[in-house]
Amino acid sequence: MSRAQLTSTVEQNTGGAVAPVSGGKNFAANGNFDFWQRGSSFTSNGNYSSDRWYIFDGTGYTVSPESTTIQDGSTYSYKITQSSSGYCNIRQALESGMVNALAGKTVTFSMYIRANSTFNAQVQIGILTNTSADTITGGTWTAQATNTVTPSTSGWTKASVTYAVPSGTKGLAIQVAYTAVVPSGSITYYSQAQLEVGSIATPFSRAGGTLQGELALCNYYFRVFGAGCIGINEASTALDYSFTFDGGGMRTAPALTLFSTSANNFNWGVGTTAYTITSITGNTVTNKGGYLSLNTSNSGISTAGKVVTLLTNNFAASAEL
Repeated sequence: MSRAQLTSTVEQNTGGAVAPVSGGKNFAANGNFDFWQRGSSFTSNGNYSSDRWYIFDGTGYTVSPESTTIQDGSTYSYKITQSSSGYCNIRQALESGMVNALAGKTVTFSMYIRANSTFNAQVQIGILTNTSADTITGGTWTAQATNTVTPSTSGWTKASVTYAVPSGTKGLAIQVAYTAVVPSGSITYYSQAQLEVGSIATPFSRAGGTLQGELALCNYYFRVFGAGCIGINEASTALDYSFTFDGGGMRTAPALTLFSTSANNFNWGVGTTAYTITSITGNTVTNKGGYLSLNTSNSGISTAGKVVTLLTNNFAASAEL
């Protein structure tokens, strides 16, 4: 599908035409927070939440998609609710191919911010660099440009920050953080994050141009639900299963983990008994797909060669930075 381009001659309040709104100018993947493949509620640090957005620091919070308090042109916003006094900081790191394209250029990071009440802390957006490439937790992240704003309670505030990326930069990230602890009950909303070349924050557009294109840019994570898929029973407690990744494949060969060990994950033959996956072995995985064995501690699937139907909550493939 070709990437549509939408041009705009909207004048800024300060006068002068702004740059065209075009798919592909935004280097922030899932900047409109359209995709939440991992779930809809997050409470712990060191985890991704909305696709490509990593919670690197915080306490006493719940992150969730918001569908009511949204910016025009958005379906969801990124909602942070403080269940106790605390804070929540998020970051997105760019992979090296994108960083190489931005090295030696001036870039601008912008985002809309809103709050449910007035609190002492402010929200700071920033651009960071790292001497290491393709990492969210490794190396040393150093803030290079920041802008601090007080979120409005009656509408959306657009914040932006500009940075001249030095030649030879290896790691680059965008970040949103509180400047201090906020009280219990505080809610902050983020919308329409955009990182673009130039010194002006232009109107938002999705990095992929369309929802389909944006989903393809979220190829760092893939959750296999399995409903309607089938595998072959190769032993009394193992199911052979092959799979391919949508959208042309993942960023790199992913790591596989069980998404849940408490759910009923597959059904043997035409019976009604459901079995729980306990581990994954025999992995042969590339960025395009792979082959694996899903193991169960349940007995009763002793006949090899039987068709086994996958149900739900099977496993997740992650190629995150």
